[in-house]
Amino acid sequence: MSVLESSRSKHEDIDRFQRVIRDQLDFTPKTFKDSVQQSHVIDEYLNKIVSTKDQLVQIYEDEDSSRKDELSGMLGTGPQIYSVFYDKVKELRNYYRQFPSVQPDRPEERVYFEVPIPAFSGEESYGRYLDLHEHHSRFLNLRDVRKIDLLLLRWIL
Repeated sequence: MSVLESSRSKHEDIDRFQRVIRDQLDFTPKTFKDSVQQSHVIDEYLNKIVSTKDQLVQIYEDEDSSRKDELSGMLGTGPQIYSVFYDKVKELRNYYRQFPSVQPDRPEERVYFEVPIPAFSGEESYGRYLDLHEHHSRFLNLRDVRKIDLLLLRWIL
């Protein structure tokens, strides 16, 4: 895939991610579980946008000057404009004759994966509360730690 085509594809992906986020924000969650799930989906797609944007920045910085070379190869004046275009069409036809089983990339048909929701313990009530049982049991099993009674701690603080 050419550099220009990959940058076009990445811009299209960002646009698609923004549409998914917009659709999520249009939906009003009815339960707390739905709102947690919605926020995770939005966070996941925002992270995808940021990573795709970073890839685009690398393409536009053009450290190896491949983008500049591709752009200069497409430029022409007068009758050269048509010859460059027809050369590209000929390349595409030869490619698909050589590899007939290859299908063109159709980004509108891409299916994005479901965003995994983190597992919450039963005490957390799907993220509504904070479960500190594991930390408490670790603290109780520490050696050489002076155990403080809660009533004593209340007077100290």
